[in-house]
Amino acid sequence: MPYLDGDDFEWIKDPDLVLTDRQLRLFQDFSSKNSSPYFSLAGIGGLLPDDEWGPPEISELGDPVVVSESRLFTFRAEQQLEPCPQNYTIDPGSEINLHQAKVGDYYNCYAIANATYQAGVTICDNCKIISPTVLQAQGPIQVIPDSLTPVALGVTATVGTRFRLSEYAAPLHNYTNRTFAIELTSRAYQAAWSAFAYYFGNQEDATDVQIALPTLRANVNPWRVYLWVGLHLSLLAFGFLFIFIQSRCSHPWVEDTAMAVFWLNTSEVSHQPDGQGTDPWRPGAELPKGQMLILEDAGERSRSVKIKGG
Repeated sequence: MPYLDGDDFEWIKDPDLVLTDRQLRLFQDFSSKNSSPYFSLAGIGGLLPDDEWGPPEISELGDPVVVSESRLFTFRAEQQLEPCPQNYTIDPGSEINLHQAKVGDYYNCYAIANATYQAGVTICDNCKIISPTVLQAQGPIQVIPDSLTPVALGVTATVGTRFRLSEYAAPLHNYTNRTFAIELTSRAYQAAWSAFAYYFGNQEDATDVQIALPTLRANVNPWRVYLWVGLHLSLLAFGFLFIFIQSRCSHPWVEDTAMAVFWLNTSEVSHQPDGQGTDPWRPGAELPKGQMLILEDAGERSRSVKIKGG
């Protein structure tokens, strides 16, 4: 599996002091055939080569190597019609000068960082894969030499731009620019290496894997679990206690409350001898003074409402 381990990433205060003449020309070369990350307005940046954009020839793959180096990383911070600002806050606590490159009527403003990393591959035995080429967090991983590493690193810059153009696999820009740049480079290297390995590698060496669905791991507080279990058990116990008491009470428990009203016979109070019927269900109905409504048994599963004197 591809593996890039970032050791350090620091923004450079004065980028014009570290850029070579050959590297300066790369800020004017936006052609996609040379793997420049800036061929599109969506291009943010990537690892800056010493001479030209792009990887070595595929036919010139050498011996397996682990690329361990410090390389400049370019980050297009602004694109505007006015000259680039200086003492620019690229991240909280990091103020730098921006390298300025004018193309047409626009000024492209670049922040430069020094990235130190190791790139290669790794072997993982019986490990958990949460998505293609992505392992679940585990202990330290050993970087192993591989022949495809140099060519994969050569196209990481343009692959990152392709991510943003397709809106696929690009990291969310919710954190610092430093974090975004590191994650974008790592994802771009993994994607480039996987593509080269698929098209130019030995498919007989492919490994059968079962990829699990990405899941969230809950942070469980045991006391909250015990509290909710206790509350539910208490409610259950009180429910059984209520049923037990009602079953032995002189007032039988009505099982179907929606049908209870149909079991009440109000004919005794709605047709009084004086013709002044009193409907107990009519809002505002008043009983004669000294009388009240009485609920009496009127046969199996039936109750009768009557008016009786107090």
